[in-house]
Amino acid sequence: MVAFNNGSILLLMIALLSISSITTSHAARSLLQLPNLPTIPSLPQPTVPQFPAIPNIPTAATIAKCCIVANASNSFSKDDSASIAR
Repeated sequence: MVAFNNGSILLLMIALLSISSITTSHAARSLLQLPNLPTIPSLPQPTVPQFPAIPNIPTAATIAKCCIVANASNSFSKDDSASIAR
């Protein structure tokens, strides 16, 4: 049986790694040379319909002001509140 020293084991490891890297790079190159695959035709871009602009959308503050004004105009007079209480 042959005894290996540290130097010969190191050389053997380097040789195996270099052979492995060469075969791996060759396999990668052969994978990159695949035949041309059929291409998928490009689909037309969808068109977005133009919606008319909405003029002056009321904000929450505007709606709140309208409610306050409406409640103030619907306030009861003393005569009305007395007739409701009866």
